[in-house]
This record gives sequence, structure tokens and C-alpha cells, in this order.
Amino acid sequence: MQIREIELLAPARDMNIGMQAILHGADAVYIGGPQFGARSAVGNSIEEIAQLCQFAHIYNAKVYVTLNTILYDNEIENAEKLIYHLYEVGVDALITQDLALMRMNLPPIALHASTQMDNRTIEDVNHRKCEGFTRVVLARELPLSQIQSIAKDSPLDIEAFVHGALCVSYSGKCYASQYCFGRSANRGECAQFCRLGFDLVDEKGEILQHDKHLLSLKDMKRIEHLEAMMDAGVMSFKIEGRLKDEKYVKNVTSAYSQALNEIISRRPNEYKRASIGSSIYNFKPNLFRTFNRGYTPYFLNNDKDIIYQPYSPKSFGEYIGIVENIQKNKVKISYTNDLSSPLRAGDGLCFISTTTDKLEGIRVSSIENGWVIFNNYQNPLKVGIKVWRNFDIDFDRQLSKPTAKRHIPIQIEMTETNRGFLFTAIAYDDIKVEYELCIEKVLAKTSSLDNIRKQLSKLGNTPFVASTIVTNIDSDYFIPTSILNECRRNLIDKLLTFVIKNHRRESPNKQTLDTDRVGRYTTSEDNVSNKLSESYLQENGTIIADRAFELDSSTSDVLMTCKHCILRHTQRCRKAMPHSYQQLYLCLPDGKRFPIKFNCKKCEMQVLKPMNYNK
Repeated sequence: MQIREIELLAPARDMNIGMQAILHGADAVYIGGPQFGARSAVGNSIEEIAQLCQFAHIYNAKVYVTLNTILYDNEIENAEKLIYHLYEVGVDALITQDLALMRMNLPPIALHASTQMDNRTIEDVNHRKCEGFTRVVLARELPLSQIQSIAKDSPLDIEAFVHGALCVSYSGKCYASQYCFGRSANRGECAQFCRLGFDLVDEKGEILQHDKHLLSLKDMKRIEHLEAMMDAGVMSFKIEGRLKDEKYVKNVTSAYSQALNEIISRRPNEYKRASIGSSIYNFKPNLFRTFNRGYTPYFLNNDKDIIYQPYSPKSFGEYIGIVENIQKNKVKISYTNDLSSPLRAGDGLCFISTTTDKLEGIRVSSIENGWVIFNNYQNPLKVGIKVWRNFDIDFDRQLSKPTAKRHIPIQIEMTETNRGFLFTAIAYDDIKVEYELCIEKVLAKTSSLDNIRKQLSKLGNTPFVASTIVTNIDSDYFIPTSILNECRRNLIDKLLTFVIKNHRRESPNKQTLDTDRVGRYTTSEDNVSNKLSESYLQENGTIIADRAFELDSSTSDVLMTCKHCILRHTQRCRKAMPHSYQQLYLCLPDGKRFPIKFNCKKCEMQVLKPMNYNK
């Protein structure tokens, strides 16, 4: 049975975070380029991406660049030039959604189908194969059974999200930000409409929920389900977070890398990591001690748990316990048994206020005899309230320092030659480089083998560690330490150069005719925004009817299509209550009323354009 490679794919807001992700165990990172990424606020220069590629390729790790916005006609030329630059500096693949790329003159670079393409079925995956993609990123909403069904018949590698923030709408199918604020989510400018507070109002005008974040989802966490996803056929496990900081990426990447390693250690004949090298940490990863809105596996097992966080779109952090007693400005907390570390001065606590019914925060001033003391205390806490720690000062300090090293084991051999000595470094099972020292041989007065091995093993700040030193020499020779050190440096420099230069990139797929498109009409949800994508679709038999919402918002009243259902999560599901509310609205404080449409057969919800609202 062939051993399957497993990839942990981490986000990189910038070059430095990308490097930290790799040091903490990522097999690949994804990062935005100078333009056309779905997080427009975090672009990176070609020079920075080149440095990241060189660093990553030492570990046989890969760098993917997000070019996953829809493109306008006047951007095609710049996008094509950018792709050539990215290919020239060593980028392994592009994560993209616009079919204009199918008609561009591209270098031989692999293409990954972004989750923005809303890949939900085997038919979607087969389309991606015809389009020339090598990998497909599945929609987040899919249950494990559907992932398995797709992967079983998939002609492409399967990538799936395992951690991070969730979009309430199917990705690539959200037009609320564009319609309300002129900022397109498909152009990397999402204004996060879904994180706003709404009133839920019925057809009679009665307010059922007041000022709640009814579209704001918890964060995804699937670390307990990695093995099941591996067995289902997922090969790349993606962490969301290109807007997240370095500390977040360090913690989350480390946690998932260790979890994958534990699984592979039990099943070494079935799975292996896609990159080389072992990470050593000087902290203990904990997903609850970093930014989170509460966690959900998000439909992976058709879960019926509450997946939205109505009280706040901000971080809740780690649950620590319940308020037991209050005396003036001090509070005693009954702590949960699995609290990761004691409270400290400077920690930030949060709780749902009994007065405002919203998430509020307070900073710990000191701890005395088990009492938590606050300055400027205005009696916000009550006995019986649940408390979370959303800022962990000790953990924050830990992650502010260097927290991981990643080493690649190599073997160094020293062999006697007619002209002197040959030094050989062997790495990655199949890479070998040599450096010859031409020098007059001088017999040592005392044994020098220990010093030779000692100097050759001093790999210091390099990515390598000498697992084995072999000395194949007939006599005990004296070689000055300075010369040994120079030989070692030259040998390792050659090894690094060879590894980077000979990094193997994924080969692109060829396009084929997509006969399943024949006679199909485009809708606004196809996100057709330029003449090249139109040309590609027409050549494959599709009839261009509606174009992207960004070009013509009159073609559809639907702003969002969601697997999240407000009826179900407010105990009003029509399947259980057939005579539930006939019409509901999401209302903003400025008076905008967004009708909600329910498709109970598909268990989906749509948010429609607002009523009585003139843009």
C-alpha cells in the first residue's frame, strides 16, 4: 500500500509569520501577493515571497500564493505578469477562483481551486479537473460522509479547513458586503456584515431577538477529527487566518502539527508528513489560550450543536469557571478542573453581562489568597456568572519569544583521498553533496578523531542536526580546528544551495473539454467578471446570461446562502414546528430590514436584499 503524504497548511500574513509557521511544523503556508488576494489588507512584495520560498524549500515545505479574487478586464494584464513573477521566485502553486486564468498565457505553475469556488460535490471537483486544477479546497460546510464520498472518486488532491474563523455564507456566494458597503468579499474587501448585531423581527413587527450577532459563527476546531478526515481522503489540512498575528499562528500550527504526528506515529505504513524536519517546542500549545469565539466542528458529523455566537464576535478565549463569591472589588472563582494555568495579574477576563446581555471585559489587578482583585471595579460581575480568560498574559509572553526550532537530521562522512579528505553530507534520504579538502596529511601526535567529530557536528544556527558522523580514515591525522570549521561551513552551504535549487514543484494539470457545461446558463453566483472567463465558459458550451454581482447587482435578490439556520438555532425549526414563523427579518439599527428565506428541504437559509432601502 502506498504511503500517503499529509500536509498541514498554515496561514501567513507576512514573510516572518510564514517562516514561523514552518518552524512550528507547517508543511506548507499560504500567503497573499501584492495584489488579487482575498485579504486585500495583507499583501506582500515579490521579494518577501521569494525569501519565504527559499526558507520553506529547505524543509521541502511549500508556498502557495492566494490569487483568489475575481478579476476585472483592466486587471488581466497585471495579474498575468504577477503570476510570472511568482513562478520565477519559486512559488509552488496559486490558490485561485477566476476562470480567466484558464485563458491566460501562464507559466507551468500548479493551480489550486479556492474554497471561493464553493466546491461541494464530485461534479464540482470534476469541473475543476477539466479546468486544469491539481487540487480542490472543499467548502467548509460539508459533513465527513460527503467529504469521503467526494475524495473516493476525486481525480484531484483534496484540501479541507480544520481550524479558524468561519464565513456564515457559502464562500464565494456572499454579496452582503458589496451590496451594503461597496466592498466585495470576492475582491478581498469584506466588511464583515455577518459580525454585526441584528434584531430578529417577525412579520407582525415583534422583536424575537434584540441586538444579537445572529450571523456570527463560532470558530472551527477539528483537531479531534483529524484521523477521521485523513481516512476520508483529505490530504491537506488548512488553518484559516491570514489576518492573524504571529502568536496565533505559532500556537495553532504547533497544536495541529503535534496532533498529526501522533496519528502518523501509530500508522507509519499509511501516512507520512509532506515536509522534512522535526520541530522542537519550548511551550505547550493550547487552542483555548488563543483567539476564539468558542469552537465548533461545523457540520463535520452533521452536528446539531449551536454553531453561532450571538453575544459577541470578539474572542472568548479559555473558559475558567463560575463566580462563587464577591466582596467589594474582589471576586472568588470556582475554577474548572482543566484550567491550563493559574490566573495572573494582567490577565483579561470576559463574561456575559446580566445587565446588557453582551460580552464585557475586565482586567485582573492582582491575586491575593485565592481572591481575584480588580481596580476601578464597578460591580459588573454577579455570583453564578461564567467567566472566560480572553487575554492570557503568561501565554502571550511565552509566545513573544522564540518558541520553536526545526531540525533536519543529516549524516556527515569524512573520507581519506589521495589529495586530502572528502566531506559528504547526506540528507532527505536521497540528497548528497560533497566538499573536498586538498591538504597535506599530517599524523596527529594525540588522537584527533573526537575533535573532528565535535567540529563537524557543530551545525549551530543551520536547519540541520548531525545525526551521524562517520570518519573513514586509515590513520589519525591532525587537521586544525579552523580548517575543519571552514570545511563544515562550505559543506553545509553547498547542501543548502542544492536543496533550494532542486526543490520539486507540483506539475500543473492540462485543461480538457468540460462537456457537462454544455447548455448551462450562468447566474450571478458564477462570479463571471471579465471577458476571459466568459470566453472560457462559452468555449465549453456555457451560455453567458448573468454576470458577477459586482458588475450587475440587479440579477439576484440573494445576498447570502447559509447552512446556518436561525430557525433551528432559536428552537423554531419548521421541521419540528410546521407552523413556525412565515416571515422573519434581520434588522439593523439604521432601519434596514433584510428578509430571510428558508429552504427546509436543503436545510439552508438565505438573506435577501433589504426592504425599503435605496442605495
